[in-house]
Amino acid sequence: MAAIAWQVAKSQKGVTLVELMVTVAVLAIVLTIAVPSFSGIIAANRLTGPANEALSALHFARSEAIRLNRSIDVCKSNAAGTACDANAGAWPGLLVIRPAAAGQVVVLRQIMFDPALVVNGRHALIRFNAEGFIRAANNTAISGTLRICSTAPQLTQNARDLEYVSGGRVSLARRAASGCPAP
Repeated sequence: MAAIAWQVAKSQKGVTLVELMVTVAVLAIVLTIAVPSFSGIIAANRLTGPANEALSALHFARSEAIRLNRSIDVCKSNAAGTACDANAGAWPGLLVIRPAAAGQVVVLRQIMFDPALVVNGRHALIRFNAEGFIRAANNTAISGTLRICSTAPQLTQNARDLEYVSGGRVSLARRAASGCPAP
């Protein structure tokens, strides 16, 4: 009986120091390889998410303009995200609005961009008319690009360009943009 108790006690030993050191070394190697890749994935998602959201807002504005048979505007928002801002410079966010009588507007969608992103566009106001065409505030046909860019060093394709044409088509393209210049 004493021999059986001794064998059970002998088989229940813990982990040796060598086994622990090998496990820690393997874990360190895996983390060294995985962490840079993972930070690149996070940086790409921080750029792609807002770009897809802005693309969705432009598609929504076009469909609402056609559905309501009236103009719907997509504009650069002010820093608070409460009104359109016609001044030149980076876009802190964008608004999808339905102009109403007496200068009143109805905000249909609001997107505020992460301050770590640089967002620039050629036009501070993009108007979809009742036919779904893109026009400026003075009703002239416009085409252009809204660039959403990241300065994260992990990304080689660090810009997402929302390209719009006067016919109403909006597309998203990946670009490599050194220093996040305006489109």
